[in-house]
Amino acid sequence: MNHADDDAVPVLRWARVRLLGEWDIMGAGAATGVLGSAAGCPEFAMLSLDGNVILRGTTWQESIGSLVVPDPHRVQIIRDYMARRSANPRTPAAERAEGESWLRTHPPEQVPEPE
Repeated sequence: MNHADDDAVPVLRWARVRLLGEWDIMGAGAATGVLGSAAGCPEFAMLSLDGNVILRGTTWQESIGSLVVPDPHRVQIIRDYMARRSANPRTPAAERAEGESWLRTHPPEQVPEPE
C-alpha cells in the first residue's frame, strides 16, 4: 500500500533519542510500548540524525526482522515517497518541511557512486 497520498495513515510518533550501547531495542526495549508491543515484538523505524541510515524492526507471525538501509537518499523509491509526502497538502506542514529539507540536504547529483 502506498501511504504517501493516504489520509488513513496511522499517527506516527517521532522522538529524538540517543541509543546507548546496552540498549536491547529488539527484546526488552520493545516491551516499553515505544519500540514495540512486548519483549521480542519490535515495531519501530529510526532515522539517524544526519539522515544517512534507516533502521526498521518488525514482528512477523513466527519471527522478528530488521532492515538497515545505509544512504537511503540513494534509494529512488524512498526519494519518490519523500517527494510525494512533501508535496501533499494533507501532510502536516512540519513533516512537509522536514521532507523537503532532507531531499535538499541529500541531492542525488551529489551522492558518490558506491564502491
